[in-house]
Amino acid sequence: MRSLLSLTALTIPLLCLQLHAATYTVSDSRDTPGIPTPNTLRWAISMANNNRNIHDTISFNLPGPLFTIQLADTLPRLDDPAGVFIDGLTQTGAAIGASPPVTLVLLVELDGSMLPYGAGLRLDAGQNVIRGLVIHSCPEDGVLIMSSDDNLIEYNIIGLDPSGSIPRGNGRALTGLYAGVRIEASETDAERNLIQMNVISDNYAEGVAIWSCPPDCFSFDNVVTRNHIGTDQLGFVDLGNRVTGVYIGEASYDNAVNNNLISGNDVDGVSIVGLPEVGAISRRNIVDGNLIGLDIQNAPLPNGESGVSIGMYNRQVYGFANDNTIANNTIAFNIGNGVVVAEDQTHLFNADSNRITQNSTYNNGRLGIDLDNDGVTQNDPGDPDMSANQACNFPVITSAIFQSGATTVRGSVDAGGAVSQAVVEVFQAMTDPSGNGEGAVYLGACAPDNAGNWALVIQGGVQTGDTLTATCTDTENNTSEFSAVSEITRASPVHAAPSFADALHIQVYPSPSSGSFTVMIQSALAAPMHIRLYTMDGKLTQECYSGRIQAGTSSLSVQLAGISPGLYMLETVTPRQRASTPILIW
Repeated sequence: MRSLLSLTALTIPLLCLQLHAATYTVSDSRDTPGIPTPNTLRWAISMANNNRNIHDTISFNLPGPLFTIQLADTLPRLDDPAGVFIDGLTQTGAAIGASPPVTLVLLVELDGSMLPYGAGLRLDAGQNVIRGLVIHSCPEDGVLIMSSDDNLIEYNIIGLDPSGSIPRGNGRALTGLYAGVRIEASETDAERNLIQMNVISDNYAEGVAIWSCPPDCFSFDNVVTRNHIGTDQLGFVDLGNRVTGVYIGEASYDNAVNNNLISGNDVDGVSIVGLPEVGAISRRNIVDGNLIGLDIQNAPLPNGESGVSIGMYNRQVYGFANDNTIANNTIAFNIGNGVVVAEDQTHLFNADSNRITQNSTYNNGRLGIDLDNDGVTQNDPGDPDMSANQACNFPVITSAIFQSGATTVRGSVDAGGAVSQAVVEVFQAMTDPSGNGEGAVYLGACAPDNAGNWALVIQGGVQTGDTLTATCTDTENNTSEFSAVSEITRASPVHAAPSFADALHIQVYPSPSSGSFTVMIQSALAAPMHIRLYTMDGKLTQECYSGRIQAGTSSLSVQLAGISPGLYMLETVTPRQRASTPILIW
């Protein structure tokens, strides 16, 4: 799926510098409305706007020790069709560092706390580059891209102070649904804008918002990538945007949100909705490769509701979001669902064909995937139905047998019409209180036969005692909820008495664990035993126990030494059995 989002295909076609391009240097931090004082930012923007159809540059050489420009009135709109390059990284001491946005060192600060109204910067024409600025405390948006194309917003801190750790959100007027960065198509389309490697937090209401104005103007082909949205600059602290991390709405289409950290936001991580009043559908948007609900090291940093919400915004159902793809993300620890799909019940078929594929989904407060935000949707005969994702039936796992290092999973699914063209995805499960799993680790996919029966052979990765869950995506790209969990069992030996493995039971508590945990073992026989802790990609992290257990019930206390928070596999090995179980360490 990542190939769908290749940024090499998306370029910002900035016009080449022409013979009379100018560089305007800002060396005066004052802001004087009216006739702008030379060498101020207001003056530099006015000069660049007046030098029409030439791509000029605005650089900075402020004397310090403070580099704050206290805005006294809204700055001139950037309206030169050739655009302007506002480069805060030209200020001495500013730097990108090796791993932006974590390593950004930014000095030039636009403080909008004295503005009566308006955005920090408003872009009314295309080809602009906004780089290396701290933009905060504006009454409306931090950056507003209004009906313009091919703008690049990169290496900025928007909504925090220059340290990237103190909240100073934009949208403080609270009179509209503003954002740290808002792309709005209201007079003409807004397309091919790139928002990358910024810190965008503590803004009201969204971190990034992509709006359209149907039926005439649309936002499309915009990309939001490699940003920290809702956290501090380092990616550890909850400094969430007040509603949603990334919002795509009002029939915006073909936009991509990929490889971002989207956590700590007050409601949803990502929200995609349409506009039911005019039947406008937000479609073909892609959310791929993001960390949603975790910090930069995979420890819990939840969004306040769902990780990804299709058809819902701020806990309200709007529907009208079709053909979107949620792929290859890690979606965990969110207070609500991992992914929710909800349909406006006053219209038919308005939140359908949303494909949810190959994500790592675990430890969310409700379901991993919830269609219609109402808990487990039970299977019924005769799909499709008039509900979110047409209430696609989830698969039924009938057996999961481990033998000779491979696990054969069999099941059935009623996916309506051409069931042989559906796709069943199988995951190692994180057990959910509902009994239907969350798919923590993607293991593989297969197609059913014409009767809906399917089988998948998994080579390695899972063993006896692990649990599995599955989803179905039908021929219309509707993805189901996760199936009921099924435990992997060992193939029964022929003409053999009950094996030692059949009489071994292991329980770990508490889970999640921090610092230590206890392994309860019930065994029919005394035997040597090793207990080891592995990362999810199979690397040995800690040898927890090596010794001999007695027949009956015993307990072992395991102390954790320097283990980073995250999801691990605890493996238990005896001469007759090898079993593993997931354990979450805080």
